[in-house]
Amino acid sequence: MSKPDPELKRSDFFKRPLVDGRAVSNGPLARLGRRSQSLLVSRRECDEAELEARLRAPGPLTRPNLISVGSLRGGSGTTTVSLLVASLLASHRGLWTVVVDANPVYGSLTSLAPADLRPHASLGDLISNLDKIDSSGQLYRYVARMPTGLHLLGGENGDELASNVSVERFGELLAFLAIFYAVVVVDTAGRHPLAQLASDRADQTFVVTPPDPASAGPLAPLLEVADPARTTIVNNRPPQWRDDDSGAVAELLSQEGAPPSVEISYDAELEQMLAAGTYELGRLRSQTRTAIKLLGIDAVDRLV
Repeated sequence: MSKPDPELKRSDFFKRPLVDGRAVSNGPLARLGRRSQSLLVSRRECDEAELEARLRAPGPLTRPNLISVGSLRGGSGTTTVSLLVASLLASHRGLWTVVVDANPVYGSLTSLAPADLRPHASLGDLISNLDKIDSSGQLYRYVARMPTGLHLLGGENGDELASNVSVERFGELLAFLAIFYAVVVVDTAGRHPLAQLASDRADQTFVVTPPDPASAGPLAPLLEVADPARTTIVNNRPPQWRDDDSGAVAELLSQEGAPPSVEISYDAELEQMLAAGTYELGRLRSQTRTAIKLLGIDAVDRLV
């Protein structure tokens, strides 16, 4: 009787351990390193998955909500923050959401949309024709429609909103938009009357500030009167910013009773997306996605 063939082993074919076709070290230190990396990746992915679930969880919305995104000075990044927050409300909550460019001089809001989705008319045109619009379909020619379902309502670059539109007329615009949208996000800057109107009417407010020492002075009195239950401070970090330059603002935000804060670090890929009108959350690196989703959590948790 012939002897059975010996059982073949992996080592008969591969002299070293392979992962995805590549030889790897299988010593104790190498195994420990791979295990540690796996735990770190899993933890990060689990944290982001939890944020994702919270953003998509259904919640009550009893009436139209107004969100004000402002700053103590221009150029702080309010337009970017407005887009990031509003996009999540539209994509993850499915809410009919519009962002309104209420900067004193019209900014670049509608340029954040793909070129073929930008409107043929402007915010100024809409304000002039409020009395003639009685359906949501008639709004389409005035808004840029993002792939997420978000609408952007802005003016022509260089036009001065503050000098052409009264506070009363702008208030009528906000009331009009609340008829058609579940959430109206107002992008403002500085302390002009339109920004004050948006802040006074807002259900919640995001205040965008750079971390530079010069921002600490104006920020201090604002924090004294801000309602932590409806205010978020967005610490917008520009490129090449050093940690030791942000001590004054960080100290203010760490004080007891200060509103919650979210830090958005500079991301070159996000900047390129915004400039090209191709913003897509899923294509960003994990750290940036997480910061943006934390902004969204603050927004959805305060919807009424």
